[in-house]
Amino acid sequence: MSVMIHELAAYQNAFQPKYKPRHVIPHDPDELMVEMMKALPSGFLFGILQARYISNWETIWRVLHIGTFMKECDQIAQIRDSGSFTLLPHIQDCVVPQILAMLSAASRLSDPNDRSSTTETVSDEQTSKNCQMVKAWLDGLHGKALVNLHTLQTRTLLLLARQANLATPSELWVESGILVRNAMIMGLHQDPEPWDAIPKFDKELRRKLWITIVELDLQFSLGAGMPSALSSSAFTMRELVNVDDHDLSEDMTEYPASKPLTVWTHALPQIALGASLRHRLHIINMLGGNLNLERDAQMLLQQAAILEKALVSLPTQFRPSTRAGNSSNKRLYRLFTSIMIDVSIRRPLMTLYRVISMSSLSSRYPEARKGALRCALAILSHLDALDPSVADLNIVKTRDYLNLFHILRKSDILQSALILCYEIKSYNSRSPTSDDEPHEQEDEFPHTQYSLTRVVENTLNSLIGRLGEFGSDLKDILPVAVAVQSVRSDGTLEEKNGLMKRGAERVLDACRRVRPDVSARHKLGLEQNGNKSDSIREDNQVSSSLFSYSSVV
Repeated sequence: MSVMIHELAAYQNAFQPKYKPRHVIPHDPDELMVEMMKALPSGFLFGILQARYISNWETIWRVLHIGTFMKECDQIAQIRDSGSFTLLPHIQDCVVPQILAMLSAASRLSDPNDRSSTTETVSDEQTSKNCQMVKAWLDGLHGKALVNLHTLQTRTLLLLARQANLATPSELWVESGILVRNAMIMGLHQDPEPWDAIPKFDKELRRKLWITIVELDLQFSLGAGMPSALSSSAFTMRELVNVDDHDLSEDMTEYPASKPLTVWTHALPQIALGASLRHRLHIINMLGGNLNLERDAQMLLQQAAILEKALVSLPTQFRPSTRAGNSSNKRLYRLFTSIMIDVSIRRPLMTLYRVISMSSLSSRYPEARKGALRCALAILSHLDALDPSVADLNIVKTRDYLNLFHILRKSDILQSALILCYEIKSYNSRSPTSDDEPHEQEDEFPHTQYSLTRVVENTLNSLIGRLGEFGSDLKDILPVAVAVQSVRSDGTLEEKNGLMKRGAERVLDACRRVRPDVSARHKLGLEQNGNKSDSIREDNQVSSSLFSYSSVV
């Protein structure tokens, strides 16, 4: 397969964002502020990205007070439109870097093939520069400026922007850990209610921000396979008030009356997800520690049962399978919020089940295998819910949210697909008298080898359909394409090798359709160099990734 791998390596190199040298960022604070003001887009695009961010990020991740932030955005836009780059005295310096971080995250909610809304975009290069400028502004702070709520909000927004722009799991884990410790230095881990000097408005903002920071560290720790920066007993927090942001004012002396959980508010998504926060944090720290499955398997299943109850206990608006959930999610951003809540809870749940179901103890705990399969199918079903080719066309009209889901939840999609491949493989080794056959008949929603294969094929089609787009990576697509072929039958080694090669060829054919110019340049290079490519390093990277992933299955 060396010839094929060489060509795939050429496509991998062509599809990946090219490394750009670090932008020249001014060291002088005034010059840096001018440069950040110049980076703001036009008013039309500014408004679009602002609305996208508020509707889709200020949900389970609460960082800002929406009314205050929108007012600040309007003030900054007016200054920029006037041709001036000097902030007015009443506008805080942190507002501009917060806006740039917000733009860097929201710019990823777009469909590169859709030009119906606007042809104006924020380029990848400008997004990279925006993040660097925000980082430079934070690095330039000293003294008391490092220890205030606005600085912590800016650091959190930058972390969200880095997540949406493909920072590695290890980078995100390190940065989220630093963010947790900065927040603890500022006392966010202690409920502020006993402190009379802090206004009620600020107390609620502090609670929301702290829960967001813990949630991010939890998710990034799981992605990196490491423990969180804190334990579930390291903080105390009063419940959030279920109200919209406009119900909270800076001069309020009492909290507004909390609305029922049946009423959708700005606070409801974070409240719904936060109900299981401590349990999920405890689970992440167990998974990141030193597990002994002989001793801990039963305890892990008990923790899984708690998360299963958390899914059932979600407010009806966030349960897509119910009539109430479906009717509430006729707005696309609400559907996406429900999906993000579901995946945020299922990620640690699926990991708990997977640790047991793919171990030597799997036969002892068949419920772990069923649980892993259930979670994997639920996560992959969200691809269909966001795909305009099969979803409700009254709700989903473009691939915007599908693209964003691929970017934010890439590892969950891949792990779910590989879990299904593992399950498909188990069918090949079963006999008609297999001990677990009666259990299969008892499943409420029985699955067959063919139905699971169809789900993986649909997932692979979704991955291949994004070839060449932001966040698409051949090192993610190839393993799934090869793995699903390797488990489809109990054939001979030669037959399996042929099937796996066919899976790789399928991806290569798709690459050729997307970028035929790369194939032509590659062939020309082989002829000129006597079939010796200069990209051996990339070849090894692609091939080792391909075979290491497929060997897992």
